[in-house]
Amino acid sequence: MAFRDIEEIIEPLTLPIRGKEYVIPPMGVLSIARYEEALANPDPEHPMTNRELYEIALGEAYEQMRADNVSPAHILRAAYTSLADTQRGRAVAEVMWETGGNPKAETPAPEPEETTPPAAASTTKRRASGSGTRTSRKS
Repeated sequence: MAFRDIEEIIEPLTLPIRGKEYVIPPMGVLSIARYEEALANPDPEHPMTNRELYEIALGEAYEQMRADNVSPAHILRAAYTSLADTQRGRAVAEVMWETGGNPKAETPAPEPEETTPPAAASTTKRRASGSGTRTSRKS
């Protein structure tokens, strides 16, 4: 059996903004290294600009967003979502997209997990709890 191209297996990050879908390419190893270097060794004289962040995180989609006059707030959210997807996975990226990283924002309810119904879980009765310090009186 031959291996399929990874892009046939993993869905690209696609973000809808104002009715248009922007396909965000996966961050390459050089982009990730550039971003991590800027975080690890910030240069106060030449800090990373928003444009550099957008180019690293969004790739070609950034130029498409600029051409479509997308607001800076939407572009920033898309960039953070791309970073979350790269660093923590798709589930975290989805939360980032929905909340913008605001911990007080309501997050979508998680999908319910399959569990054993309570009635079928166990037929063993639990033992009554007690402190063990009193003895029962016999009359």
